[in-house]
Amino acid sequence: MQETYESAGLHKGEVFHQGLLYPTLLIMLAGMLLYRSGIFHNYRAWRYYWPVSLTVLGVGLLVNYLRFYHWTYQYFDPVTNIWKGWLFTFPKELLGLGYILFFNGVYQKLLKTARFKIISNVGKTALSNYILQNILLGLVFYGYGLGQFNHWSRFEVLGIVALIWVIQGALSALWLRKYPQGPLERLWRRLTYRSFEEPKAVTK
Repeated sequence: MQETYESAGLHKGEVFHQGLLYPTLLIMLAGMLLYRSGIFHNYRAWRYYWPVSLTVLGVGLLVNYLRFYHWTYQYFDPVTNIWKGWLFTFPKELLGLGYILFFNGVYQKLLKTARFKIISNVGKTALSNYILQNILLGLVFYGYGLGQFNHWSRFEVLGIVALIWVIQGALSALWLRKYPQGPLERLWRRLTYRSFEEPKAVTK
């Protein structure tokens, strides 16, 4: 019997559990297991770290390509098969895991002793950069700004991404020359300590 929209359980909320809840729990569990394995401190904790990492990354890229191909060239063909639905849900997590393993190994093997001042500056102003990035992209793509949503190709959007990275890196470096934290980080810290009393020392 061919599976239909009704028998797939899409109208019963199962898409939420299969598309959001389970992948999120899977990511959390994978993160805890990877942390406990010790590879974030020393990737050599896994004897076959590089073969495993490259295999996971390769499989993730392949499956995501198949998923991209389906949604690009077979967009109007509904996914009613439950196994195909799961296949198109978990590749994102698989590819993310592959990237984490790969770049974790590259960082520890080649880049751990190098100083990434630009990345460090952006990290110290993470909240400010996050809000600034949303404001800039909103002004470019939304109707209250230039209204360029869906007008640019993905390749052209990469240029916008690179430009914003350069702007944020430069602004972060200039700001941190005078202040130890980003502007919103300082504001958040002040609001936190003014709104909540610091715990008092316990006296016997």
